[in-house]
Amino acid sequence: MSNVLERHRGISEMEFYVTAINIRHELTTFLMHEKNVPKRWRSVYTYPVINLSQAQIDLIIKANDVFAFKPEQVEYRKALQRECIAYCDIIFERLQSMMVDLWWDVLHRPDDDSDKIRIQKFIDNMGKLLVFEEDRLKRWRNSTKLLRRK
Repeated sequence: MSNVLERHRGISEMEFYVTAINIRHELTTFLMHEKNVPKRWRSVYTYPVINLSQAQIDLIIKANDVFAFKPEQVEYRKALQRECIAYCDIIFERLQSMMVDLWWDVLHRPDDDSDKIRIQKFIDNMGKLLVFEEDRLKRWRNSTKLLRRK
């Protein structure tokens, strides 16, 4: 545990990993709830989205395990990082299709009921998390350089 107060802490260099875990947690808790996604739609939407999120975490771990002492290793690591970035867009696209297929009626109700507010809050929060994650992953990719042996 750090002795630095939480309000004084900055963004760590592995913040993209922590954010990916937060995305997976938020997706799992929201999409596995019966009020948000009925059970008959889980195999179509919920499970693939959660699996995409887990695959992104696995790719982050795999890319972080590559030590780039050769130019080929730099290219391989950057290819894995590009794939991680692509997963953010894929997850976002899947959530957009859920909005159209599952939540369209709820989101276009004239009154503000609790279902509409809950879904809008989730969509806003997930959009911010995915944009933040994509930005962090791009910075990580841009910082990947050839390492020198000492």
